[in-house]
Amino acid sequence: MSVSRSEVEDYIQDIRNCIDANNYRFDMRRSKNMSLFTDYVINEAEALVVCKELSSDDFIDKVQNEHPGYEHEYLYIFGKSLNLLERFSSNEVKVDLYIKFNKIQDNQGNGYAIIVSFHEQEYSVQYYKDKYPAF
Repeated sequence: MSVSRSEVEDYIQDIRNCIDANNYRFDMRRSKNMSLFTDYVINEAEALVVCKELSSDDFIDKVQNEHPGYEHEYLYIFGKSLNLLERFSSNEVKVDLYIKFNKIQDNQGNGYAIIVSFHEQEYSVQYYKDKYPAF
């Protein structure tokens, strides 16, 4: 799906605004998301800083939501590398994150961000800027 750098930058700003307004939630029903917080020393506040510091260079893709009834929504996917301390050792390791957002409107018409994925990448990714140099 074609997307412009300015669209991605606007999306990131909307996510920042949602976080600042406390209009967000992590989807902790996903075991992959929980694993990051149990395997490494990172908390929600630190994860939110990562989300707010994303840039268009971290953008991977925009995909249509595949859940029945939500096909009108689009999910934006980002990647980020962090050095994290393993929770049960003293090793600091580089962790490549997979971060996926769903931005919706709440009942009052305010933006609301669902952090659908915030976990280790399961496979290598190609950043949008590398696929499309004109981005």
